[in-house]
Amino acid sequence: MKSTERAQMVLLSETLSAEVGELRRRIDIAEQNWEQRRRRCSSEKETPERLLRLYRQLEEAEQLLNSLAARGARRRVKQASS
Repeated sequence: MKSTERAQMVLLSETLSAEVGELRRRIDIAEQNWEQRRRRCSSEKETPERLLRLYRQLEEAEQLLNSLAARGARRRVKQASS
């Protein structure tokens, strides 16, 4: 792997990690807000679309991060065996 590719991979990984952290923070806040609404109004049973969207975004970001890590690991193994 070229050093520029490695640097891009590291930068993307750091960016995705920060995004995952931010999404988790936003999910915590949204879940707390939803729980407060549910306490005030018993008809508030369905998970809000905003929260579902955050869950999907988190899942996608984690999948990208895992794929990136796996790709880096495969390249390291390939280089070591060369």
